[in-house]
Amino acid sequence: MRTSPTDNTLGPSPTHLRQAGFTLLEMLTVLVIVGMATSLVALSVSRRSDRMTISALAVEIASRARATRSMAIETGRDATLSIDLGRRNIASAGRRSHLTIPADVDLDVVASFAEQRGGFSAIRFFPDGASSGGTIRLSQSGSSYEIRINWFTGRVHVGRLG
Repeated sequence: MRTSPTDNTLGPSPTHLRQAGFTLLEMLTVLVIVGMATSLVALSVSRRSDRMTISALAVEIASRARATRSMAIETGRDATLSIDLGRRNIASAGRRSHLTIPADVDLDVVASFAEQRGGFSAIRFFPDGASSGGTIRLSQSGSSYEIRINWFTGRVHVGRLG
């Protein structure tokens, strides 16, 4: 029981109860802001995922090129990294499986004229470690990677463009 009108020892007054909590408009505003932030984060993650996909693809192609070079050195015979531009496949000597380039990735190959036949290009590695040389460029959603194979040394280098 209250002993005076200003005594608030037994509980909150009716005016205090009206001031506690949030209005529906405030709650909706917060939900809209959270929704917008979530969509921005999802878009950012999607773009990063594309970059990671093309980066992993470039590293895999470089790995296969290095393995092909090693095979040529070990066996003492030429070995080729073959690129089928029509089917978008890359096959390396000594591997039964081929690597398929996704349709949303642009593929551009610069290889020796002697190693081009129709829709096929190849980079040949020689037993001394040298190669016919070439460049494989991958592009996707504004991100580009280049795999360069030095003709003199046969060394393989992966680099991001732009």
